[in-house]
Amino acid sequence: MDTPNRSTNSNGVSYDWESNSESDSGPSTEDSHSNNFGGNDVEGEGEGSVSSVDDSLPQTARYGILSSGYNLMSFYASHGQDSFEDAREAEYEMTSWMRKRWERENNKDNKTDIGEASNGQLLFGVGDPLVVKTKGNPGKNSSAQHYPNPRKCSNCKRRGHDKRTCPKLSSCHPFDDLLVHIAIMSTKRKNLDSASSPSLRRSKRLAALSVDQSSDGRDDDELNVPSGGDNEDMSTSISHADNDSDGDSDGENDGDNDGQSESDDESDGESDGESESEGAIKLPNLSNFVSRPVIEERSVAIGKLKKITCIPDLLKDLGLNPICTYRGKANWTLVREFFVGIDPFNIDKEKRVLVSKVRGHIIKVTPDRLAQYKNIKRPLETEKQYPYLPGVEIPSVHDIWNTLCHGSWPADDNPIILLNGLKKDFVLLHHIFWWNVKPKSPRRELNANQAMLLHAVYNGFKPDIASIWWDTIYEAWSNNHPKASLPLGHMITGIVHKGRKIPDLMQDKFGKEVTVIGRGTIGKSEGQSKLHRKAKNPATLEGIQDLLESILENQYEFNAMLKNVQRVVCPPSPYSDE
Repeated sequence: MDTPNRSTNSNGVSYDWESNSESDSGPSTEDSHSNNFGGNDVEGEGEGSVSSVDDSLPQTARYGILSSGYNLMSFYASHGQDSFEDAREAEYEMTSWMRKRWERENNKDNKTDIGEASNGQLLFGVGDPLVVKTKGNPGKNSSAQHYPNPRKCSNCKRRGHDKRTCPKLSSCHPFDDLLVHIAIMSTKRKNLDSASSPSLRRSKRLAALSVDQSSDGRDDDELNVPSGGDNEDMSTSISHADNDSDGDSDGENDGDNDGQSESDDESDGESDGESESEGAIKLPNLSNFVSRPVIEERSVAIGKLKKITCIPDLLKDLGLNPICTYRGKANWTLVREFFVGIDPFNIDKEKRVLVSKVRGHIIKVTPDRLAQYKNIKRPLETEKQYPYLPGVEIPSVHDIWNTLCHGSWPADDNPIILLNGLKKDFVLLHHIFWWNVKPKSPRRELNANQAMLLHAVYNGFKPDIASIWWDTIYEAWSNNHPKASLPLGHMITGIVHKGRKIPDLMQDKFGKEVTVIGRGTIGKSEGQSKLHRKAKNPATLEGIQDLLESILENQYEFNAMLKNVQRVVCPPSPYSDE
């Protein structure tokens, strides 16, 4: 057995040590592989021997083995006199060189492990792992690794932006794709003049797609329309391809009315001279008007109601039939721009005058123009009307209750007239009248003024509907709430067009073509079935129509059953004609 080298400190205490020499730069790798701590045999022979370090172990594992060996040696040396300090100094000299070498090779940003900060301090040896969020997307305060480079744009394959804010898409003209497509299709001798041409419909879809992509990435709200003759005629014809019925498409009962209204509107626009073009079209900043939802209207055929109730005839006598049978599409974008362009300094509440600027054109709205567009006659000052001019004899509350509601007068002095307590004809009149005259109608109950107005209309008094329309438009603008007047969007769209002088743009949103006799439900949402709407809110126009039709069918079945019973039980009378 080989005897190990012995070293003696200044106090005369000796301890075992290997014969390996140490240099200033630190121990060599070969020497560190054969270190023997507190043992007597390097090869593992004998009782106090420790096996050598394997070459395949990483640097941190070697550091752990050395640390454990020195800790054990320090434990035994602590029992001697002043030997503990010498043992710790020897440990520091042996391990400090290994630690510094490992830190120089591994303390780099590109070699960090997942879950460690890229610029953090890396610790040598064995330590507790960092706390890392393992589920979901790591937050900005998480210690998980963050990607130094952002994602690429799917359009131009560059970093720093996405497809919505791509500068290439925002720099494209909205009509570039459309013009290129039309040029290609014209070489193939396709007919682009017809509104039903499939190539035209496809080019419109491409143009709409390009406008949606370009408008999302813009910071400003301006859009310049080419002023050339061919391009302007092409864009105008395409934009009106689906909107030919907006003002001159007729229903079953309004063929003459809408034609007269459009001709009157054209002549009025020429005589007033209020329209003025100012070059390129600039879209205004719609601000919170854009965030408001658009309410789509459901139509109910008025021809079915004529078999059940007298309300359609009453509306015809009052001159409200052109309102209820009007068909067309509403340009919701133009409606919003109309509200945004209203000048507050040009509003006269007493004379009911309102001026708006839409796409470079001045639009003047008065009750006379509203009545002229819809071809309805306003009552004269000498005529009795309610509620805007005097002359109407206001009935008592008892008469109104007995006319509108079921049952007798209640004991309460101020009863509440609920919609569910109205008679069927008055519920139907309530929905048709309010949703066509003033869309902000009562939902559950009627106050005194609303009940008196409904009673006056039922008795044949002609209300000043044009004044009610003007007040509704002003109220929607003053409350910054265009949702209340969007059911009148068909009428506002026709007034703003003024004989097709104001162009439609590709990004404009058009409503469906409907018959405006009243919205189907109050506070409905898209995707609801008919049964769900009836169960959720039975006091609706659709529910009333179905209820009246079911009552009529039950009456037919009941009468047929009575006839059969009479023929079986009672013999025929000899005096009858049968």
